[in-house]
Parts: sequence; C-alpha cells; structure tokens
Amino acid sequence: MCELSMSDTLDVVMVQVHRRNTHSLDFLRRVKENAEKRRAAKANGTTVDLKRRPVMPRGERVIKPSEDGVETLRPIPYDTRI
Repeated sequence: MCELSMSDTLDVVMVQVHRRNTHSLDFLRRVKENAEKRRAAKANGTTVDLKRRPVMPRGERVIKPSEDGVETLRPIPYDTRI
C-alpha cells in the first residue's frame, strides 16, 4: 500500500469565466449618476431626489376593430382518444 502525503496530492482549481450581469452594471451606472447629481445640487445649494421611481402604467386608449370585424379565438379541444 502506498501512502500519500499532502505534498503528493494534486490540487484541482476550477476557473470560470466571470461576466458582470446587467443588474450590477446598471447599479454602478446609477451610483455614478447620483453622485454627479448630488455634487451639482450641493454646488447650487438645492436638494435633489435620488430615489428610483417605478414606471407608471401607460395611459388609456381605445382600440378600434379592423374592417374585417372581431375574430374570436377558441382553444382546440383536447383529444382524449389514445
């Protein structure tokens, strides 16, 4: 039987390609923009709101049917025969 010491074993290291996701890039962009806005507001002696605001829903609108009329869609019946 052969005995192995710690120096005889192989260390396996996995190297993965790391790519920043868009969330972290957007966060860094927002931090830089907010810092610039804060500096400009401080120089002017004003206050600035740096909070993110959710996108509001679109306004209402009326959809008119085409000249062909309204087409009603129905699901295809499920075939139970095997």
